[in-house]
Amino acid sequence: MDYSTLAQPWQQKAEQGIKLPTARNSSFFYKHHPKNWELHYFKRTEEREVGTGKTKTIEQVEIEIPVMLPQLSIQKETPGVNGIEHAGRGRADSTVWQAKLVKQGWTIISPSHVDYLRIYPCWNGQFHATKFDTLENLGGMLVNSFDYEAYAEFRRELILSGVIRPIHEHIIKQRIFEIQRLCERKYQSQHIPQIAEQLANLEKAKKDISSFWENLKTKKVEVYRF
Repeated sequence: MDYSTLAQPWQQKAEQGIKLPTARNSSFFYKHHPKNWELHYFKRTEEREVGTGKTKTIEQVEIEIPVMLPQLSIQKETPGVNGIEHAGRGRADSTVWQAKLVKQGWTIISPSHVDYLRIYPCWNGQFHATKFDTLENLGGMLVNSFDYEAYAEFRRELILSGVIRPIHEHIIKQRIFEIQRLCERKYQSQHIPQIAEQLANLEKAKKDISSFWENLKTKKVEVYRF
């Protein structure tokens, strides 16, 4: 059984008779720190001319677009933890804790402003998940499948919509430096096939991050629009 139709957005309560075969969990929100980024490759298809003269044809070619995406952390709203208070009826008030996070440089991505939280009825209350989670009942066992591509698109939209600012030059330079140091440690062992493959992947990542940064400097946030 797929529970997709049972999920409700954060501000609504599900009133259906069907319940998830699991216990309740804490509500949560996403947060982002400006130093936390990762290289991600979006796959797109474009048309390219192949051949010459009368043999020229148009083919669909799959390409990879490297971009730096923000890494998001999950902050659970558990009453009594990190100064999070009880708000009655099993609800939590994380206002004070969120203010502390903001002072520490975190960006709070509230589910009341950005759609990602889903609430399901369960055995003893509510079960919280993201819209990227597909929950299914497999012989009485709750199975969760996560849509990583949809999650990547979600993070790209956070930048395009201005919720999160693009990566800072300092973080880019720091990441390239870290990759270069990893490469230097592997150069003397590159005769080993496994190490050679790791080194090639690192060199590619360094090149792609540098290329992305050059595009970001000229195109600004529009580099994320494709």
